[in-house]
This record gives sequence, C-alpha cells and structure tokens, in this order.
Amino acid sequence: MIEKVLKDYHLNSPSVELIRHNENMTYKVTDIDKSYVMRIHKPTEGFSSDLLCLGKDRRDLIADEIKLLQHLAGVENIHTQRVKLNIYKKPFTILEDGTPVTVLEWVEGNTLEDIDVHYHSTQ
Repeated sequence: MIEKVLKDYHLNSPSVELIRHNENMTYKVTDIDKSYVMRIHKPTEGFSSDLLCLGKDRRDLIADEIKLLQHLAGVENIHTQRVKLNIYKKPFTILEDGTPVTVLEWVEGNTLEDIDVHYHSTQ
C-alpha cells in the first residue's frame, strides 16, 4: 500500500518510518534532503474518530484541513506544514478502497507526548 502511495508523489529515493497508528497510519518519509509526514487516513481497529467528525464525511474534513493549511502557508509569521501535491497536482490521493492519503512537509518540533502541558486557571 505504501509503495502505491509513494508512486503518486515526486520522490526520488524515499525511506519510510512508521510513527504511529491510531486515527491515521502516520509515517515519516525522508527523500534525499527533505522529509514529509504521510497520513493514510485509516484508523486502527477499534479506534474511531467519528465523534470528532460531527456527522461530516471524513474526506470533506480532510479537504477543509488542506484548504486551511494552504491558506496559512501564505500568511507571514505562521510556520505550518505545507501540502505536497501528488503527480496529478491534487492535495491528496485516494486509495482503491476509498481511503484518503495526505503528504505534508515535515515540520520539526515536539509531539504532544513530548510536551509537558499545564493548565493554568485565570480565576
């Protein structure tokens, strides 16, 4: 499945590393001197993010996310992931089973697991 997805992107010699599998199958893809995050939007068995979708189709939500990221890419002083278009100049690929796949430029930083989050009440 991963090889099929990678063929849809202009990559020369990619290496792929699984990051995690929960609501997405998330991979770090490194190609020569650039890295990307590839999300195969297929949740692990027993995991459902349907509650977060609020009745909307998952593909519509992904399309909305892509539009937001593309908008933010043009805003000064906001460092965010940029969408990598596939060879068909589309912002995501659809697998044969209907699963959407997105590829975004890698942004270095900490994952939520690596961040110590504290809640401070203003009251």
